[in-house]
Amino acid sequence: MEDVEYKYFSIGEDITLKCKCVALYWNGPALNIVKRTEEEISQVEITDIYGNMKTWNLSIYTHGGKIANTLSLQLVKRLNLMGDNFDLHITNLSSFDEGLYICDSTVNCSLPYNRYLRYSEYKPSIKLNVSENVIVEGETVQLYCTTRSNPKTTSMSWYKEDKELISTTSESSLSYKMSNVSRYDTGNYRCSAQNEIGNTSSEISVVILYPPVVNVWKRKLSRNSTLKIQCIAQGEPDSYNYFLWEHRSRFDEHIRYLGGTVNEILQLSAVNVANTYQNSGIYICNVSNGIPDYHRNDFQQGRIFVEFEGPPVFVAYNKRFQDTCSTKESAITILINVYSSSKITCHLITEVGSISSAKDMDVAINPILIKEIFHGANITLNGTEIVFVLNGLNAGGFHSFNVTVCNIHGQSSFVVNSNSFGYWPFNKGLAGRLQRRRVAPVGRFQNGRIPWNVPVPVPVLELSTTPDQDINNAPVVEMNVEQKDIKDEPTITSTSAVHNDGIKTRSQLLVSSYDLKTEDEDWSSLSGMRFVDHEEMMKMLNIVVKAHTKEFKYCKNPEILAHRQVKWGVCWKYNLRCNNCTYMSPVIKLYKEVVTNKPGTNPGAPNVAVAAVLHDCPIGSTKFQELFARMNCPPPSRTSM
Repeated sequence: MEDVEYKYFSIGEDITLKCKCVALYWNGPALNIVKRTEEEISQVEITDIYGNMKTWNLSIYTHGGKIANTLSLQLVKRLNLMGDNFDLHITNLSSFDEGLYICDSTVNCSLPYNRYLRYSEYKPSIKLNVSENVIVEGETVQLYCTTRSNPKTTSMSWYKEDKELISTTSESSLSYKMSNVSRYDTGNYRCSAQNEIGNTSSEISVVILYPPVVNVWKRKLSRNSTLKIQCIAQGEPDSYNYFLWEHRSRFDEHIRYLGGTVNEILQLSAVNVANTYQNSGIYICNVSNGIPDYHRNDFQQGRIFVEFEGPPVFVAYNKRFQDTCSTKESAITILINVYSSSKITCHLITEVGSISSAKDMDVAINPILIKEIFHGANITLNGTEIVFVLNGLNAGGFHSFNVTVCNIHGQSSFVVNSNSFGYWPFNKGLAGRLQRRRVAPVGRFQNGRIPWNVPVPVPVLELSTTPDQDINNAPVVEMNVEQKDIKDEPTITSTSAVHNDGIKTRSQLLVSSYDLKTEDEDWSSLSGMRFVDHEEMMKMLNIVVKAHTKEFKYCKNPEILAHRQVKWGVCWKYNLRCNNCTYMSPVIKLYKEVVTNKPGTNPGAPNVAVAAVLHDCPIGSTKFQELFARMNCPPPSRTSM
């Protein structure tokens, strides 16, 4: 077999088979001929590459420098004769070209016949594929690797970077399955295949999409400069949509929404010292890249807590006029609530315009939760309650005190005026005294007027109503009384009888019998004046407008009317409705309350103030009712006063 030369080729190669003498014939594998007759096919026995005797079927490819017409057209296009010896040139080799090629020379050539054994072998070729085009975190993904080789593939492996993930032997394909993929599975994956000829590898990039991870950072705080807060998102894809920033309290209560200057950057301008803490709280950045998280949330959040530094701030509901009532006749109690970013370091109280000071002072400091208005929202804060009990001062009469509270950043002052009731057996505060219906000493009233808590029968006021064309045709209260029928109310004592001479006093004319009962009447049909809190009224308007706009979009021409008005002392609760749709608001209080931390409804601040005033003022409850009635305002009942 010395005259047999072995050549190897790969798919798609070109090759030239040379003949040492002028080739008379070129014979090749009979697989490529069109007409397979016994005359056109010859057989030759030659030992193959593995040492085994093999019979080869051959056919004539060329004769005398021409291509045989028995070959297929595709093969004819790939065959050429080159040079003086008619060397056989084959282009774009395939597996069908594998076989034995023999060159038959002319008889005049003294060299033996040249025979070529063309045995096709090639290393593996690889094709990669992935089960999903878009891969989201949490899904299952499968990577496929298929090979084609001759001889067959002996081993295959999947790698991520240089770490082997899975391998097999004697297989032409290998898949790698990843369940519940995460962002950390992103990377380049490589498939490697090997046979006796060599090895081949191919790489594919896998990108896992995941929602953004949001971090928020801030620059160093400075009280008199702008604070910059930046939202940094990291996700795949890295194209983000930013929602409005949200400002929340330490207790996670919503305060407001803010817009950033350049999407992810929020700037907080400096504010005055009194409002320094209003910018403190939790700032939340909301970001989306279109990929939801495991809980199907489209927007992801990043939070940062910001606390501005400054001196203590006195709570807005601190009373500048405090009615002192102590168990000691010579003691005055002053209560103050503050909030501060740092620990309270001092607390001082001095009487204004007095050279004397308390001989003995007790101070109690307690942490409490307080309510305050920040940017229009009622939120909860960690506060401090400071109670001063001043002994050795004259508890009676009027006092004015300057309260100073400080921390490491500065100090703040607050002036409190104290008007003492003296000693009373139940020292539970003003609300407690009202609940116990404390009876005032008769001697405290001028002109012998009856105290407010002594019932006095009052004749029924004769009222009539006429339509008011200007205010939705609601009836208006009018006094059906001539001025000559009114005379000043005489001085009476607790034993005086009711006048029956037909001449009515102002209070008898202006105070109706239902006013002496509770506040259960429906006042919807009455117009006139109302005693309401401006801030609470604004809140009511905002609540009604927002709720109506959101729930009744089809109502293009809303007409808001008072559905029900509930009177409670001098305070009012309103229930509004829309005349052009079915909208109905909740019952809304138009007054602030005094927090008593006791069971039951908190009393209205105006009602408490009225009760305190009537206690020391000689006007009396009847005159007070007359005053309200003359202002065309439904007067409070005696029970509420």
